[in-house]
Amino acid sequence: MDALGRFDLALFRAINRDGAHPFLDAVMRFLSGNPFFWPALIALGVALIWKGGGRGCFFLVTALVAAGLANEFVVEPLKDWVQRPRPYVEFPDLAVLRAGKGNPRGSMPSAHALNMALLATVAGWYYRRSLVVLVPVAVAVGYSRVYNGVHYPSDVLAGWLLGAGTAAIALGLLHRLWRRVHRRWGRRWPRLPVSWLRPASAEGQEPNAVLPSSELPPS
Repeated sequence: MDALGRFDLALFRAINRDGAHPFLDAVMRFLSGNPFFWPALIALGVALIWKGGGRGCFFLVTALVAAGLANEFVVEPLKDWVQRPRPYVEFPDLAVLRAGKGNPRGSMPSAHALNMALLATVAGWYYRRSLVVLVPVAVAVGYSRVYNGVHYPSDVLAGWLLGAGTAAIALGLLHRLWRRVHRRWGRRWPRLPVSWLRPASAEGQEPNAVLPSSELPPS
């Protein structure tokens, strides 16, 4: 085992065994998977469609498409290619398993970490202030995967980087495509409602809000 591998294992042991606590056991199991996750996600999607306007719809579509592509063409191929055994399989005498086992040869990368980093990146693009909440949540979920004994720290780090990178690529491509659409069809299409592209106007208008066609500047 090389130096990086030894460091990875030492950090895993520090989190999984040395950092264990009965209170954290319950918290980390909840962060890794709980019955409220999908109902809450569906409710959030409905709220975005109902109350979020153009920004909410753009965010929802971008997040769903990016997550679907990332899991299908990044996570699963990498897991099959790397075939890294999970810690509780490779080191059963060192790892404490506190959550569902998952695919025993699917440790690299962490899909949980990838999806949370992807969600935080896409949400931060459309709703800048959401990063204050979503970045700590993404970190906590990634930490829980190591704490629960189903991933090494390097699996989680790879998941974070791949999730943020995939989201950034998807957002860049979407923005480029939408700019072309807007230039071609002009007033028939709204501008992309992205919070990072330009500051709010002097009148206090929300940055990059979807404007009615009558208020759009000429292309």
